[in-house]
Amino acid sequence: MKCGASWSAITKRMLGRAIAAVFIKSAPFSMPGLCWKAAVMDAFELSDVLADQKAGGWPYHEFFRVPDLSMGIYALAADSEDKQQPHGEDEIYIVAEGRGSIFVDGEDRELRPGSIVYVAKHLEHRFHSITEDLSLLVFFAPAEGG
Repeated sequence: MKCGASWSAITKRMLGRAIAAVFIKSAPFSMPGLCWKAAVMDAFELSDVLADQKAGGWPYHEFFRVPDLSMGIYALAADSEDKQQPHGEDEIYIVAEGRGSIFVDGEDRELRPGSIVYVAKHLEHRFHSITEDLSLLVFFAPAEGG
């Protein structure tokens, strides 16, 4: 795909339905096959990104990405096992729905809707004792894998 490709093609290929961004030919950064610049503001409805994640059936649904930040929804069913490994990015989790606990570097914390947890890069962490399906808003800085 070339720089300046159509909004519809870029949206379907790269970002899914939930994002609204402005794509231009000259940009401060690029991705393979795509030059782009995020709009000054992007806005999302949590209910929409949660619905997109559930409809897709993905455990993790990324809905926003720029070089210094990515955001997604991470979902874990009640009584499921979280098998994630430490990441090379700092993370913030915000519990949108559900209840459970998180283990971070030897410490446990109970979680409920509205709980916010920061996890520094490279720390061992996982969700456990999930009593109600968990839906977590996740922020990676810099962008995950970037």
